Order: sequence, then C-alpha cells, then structure tokens
Amino acid sequence: NIEVPVAKSDGTAKDITGAIVAAAAKRVTDGVTVDLAVTVTDAPNGLCQVRIDAESLDPGAWQLQVRVTLGDNTQTVLDTPMTIRNSF
Repeated sequence: NIEVPVAKSDGTAKDITGAIVAAAAKRVTDGVTVDLAVTVTDAPNGLCQVRIDAESLDPGAWQLQVRVTLGDNTQTVLDTPMTIRNSF
C-alpha cells in the first residue's frame, strides 16, 4: 500500500471527509490504464492509501495518479512515476 497525504496549499492537512478519491496507473510504453483501489484511512487528516496488488500491474514503467473530488472540484494530489519489478 502507498499512503497518500492530501494537503492544502499551505501544507496543512486537507479534510477529505465525503470526498471521492480515485487512483489509476498508466503504463508508459503503451498507455494502458489500470484503476487501483483507494481507502480513505483518516479523512479529517487527509490520509488515504492506494492498494497495488501483485496481479494489478505488470513489470515496467508506470505513471501513478491520485485524484480527489470534493463537490465540483477535482484535484490531482499525486502524479508520480513508478517502476514495477519482479522480486529477487
């Protein structure tokens, strides 16, 4: 699991109570997109977790995005590259 803190522009935690939180990973090589499960773990303190199961993503380069929607406002709160590798 990847913990994702959601913050206001001043760096303090954003209350995400009632928010819709979504995550997806896009494979860099061909643009295949996989929706990922998200659990809000502490809404008043803006914390959620993205779950990436071993079966979800093939090895390779991916771009991970997490989006939070509160009312009519949607923000991308995480947009980062990641690499999935086979275990040793």
